[in-house]
Amino acid sequence: MCFPKFCLAVRFFPVLGALALLLPLTVGCGGGKGTVSGTVTLDGQPLPVGNIAFIPSQGPGASGRIEDGKYSVANVPTGPVTVTVETISIKQEIDAYTKAPPSVPRIGTANVSPEMLAKMPENARAQIEKQQKQAAERASKAKELQAKYRAVPEKYSKPESSGLTITVKRGSNTFDIQLSSK
Repeated sequence: MCFPKFCLAVRFFPVLGALALLLPLTVGCGGGKGTVSGTVTLDGQPLPVGNIAFIPSQGPGASGRIEDGKYSVANVPTGPVTVTVETISIKQEIDAYTKAPPSVPRIGTANVSPEMLAKMPENARAQIEKQQKQAAERASKAKELQAKYRAVPEKYSKPESSGLTITVKRGSNTFDIQLSSK
């Protein structure tokens, strides 16, 4: 005698077992991923800061940050990929950091004098001081990025015109890139 739920489970165990054995094989057929590391130079000098992207012909790619001329990007699809390098987003970051929110009061100006600050409730004073600290941090980050910023020609930021390609293999890959501003 077979109970309906028990019989159903017994019939599906072999199917589930077969699927469990086949799943690792199908994952391996997808090509896998690799890690690409290297250097990026512009006119022979390390690119201080920028972004790099690896774009396959199909599916999602991978991207990362260039710092002091070096990068390392994990989970790059294996096979041929087009590479782009850009710094325009760094310029946009600088612009975003330099634009302080209009609601940030400035101590020692017409907005908030030191006398007004002293008369404020403690929580309001703490909030203003916190906003001031954040504004100073944004200004510092903007100054740091501005000192590192180097414009990369636009052609390197577009897959159709970068001229940069690599065939990525599983595991570690090295790809050094030499860009020219000319």
